[in-house]
Amino acid sequence: MQYDNGTGPVMEDYFEPKLVGDVYKNYIVSIYGGENGTDGIIAGVDEKHYQILTGEGVLTVRAVENDQATAVKPEQDSPTTAAEGSAVAVAPADTVYTLNDTGVVLPSGHSVSLLFDEIITSDGIDRMTPLEEKVDEFLNGADEIRRYEIKYLDLVDANNGNAWVKSSKGVDIYWGYPEGTDSSTQFTLLHFSGLHRDGAQSGFDVDDIDAVTPEKVDIIVKIEAGSPWGVA
Repeated sequence: MQYDNGTGPVMEDYFEPKLVGDVYKNYIVSIYGGENGTDGIIAGVDEKHYQILTGEGVLTVRAVENDQATAVKPEQDSPTTAAEGSAVAVAPADTVYTLNDTGVVLPSGHSVSLLFDEIITSDGIDRMTPLEEKVDEFLNGADEIRRYEIKYLDLVDANNGNAWVKSSKGVDIYWGYPEGTDSSTQFTLLHFSGLHRDGAQSGFDVDDIDAVTPEKVDIIVKIEAGSPWGVA
């Protein structure tokens, strides 16, 4: 396989959001045909021969703030207690997972995991303050004792480059209590739907955040699409 970033073939998918101007980057994927190219390739099966037609695909790579070990946690099939500053996804053992929107069922060797990432700020853009201001706006004003914990959540296959996956039965998210809180603390859980680190409203620009209205959801979270979630 050959991957092209728009200027030529590349050997790695690393990119800097600040230089790209977004939190994701698309790569063109094609079959590498070497000196002879891909025209005229013939495949033989059971003494029959077939001409192979090739095309191109698009690989979307999304930026993350934390490293793999910190951001990606293997899914579990029974309830568990998440550590402070962490979360785990729990789904029934008979759950079926498919790749992206393709409907292709994941193979038995998959490693479905929860991506529980910080909001990207290492590129020098403060996205946390606008998100917190959106929370205050939704909750009818700022509160000096209010605290925030905002993360980007997604369901991914750690054995396939953290590709997006879908669950046939959804997953329950167990989010560890933030520092200084416990079961007696009052929480509000908000979902910033639409900021998927992809597409025209990826969340790279602060204007993307300004255009989003968070929605209040139940404390038990069913993940269907990746985007920021906040506890206040």
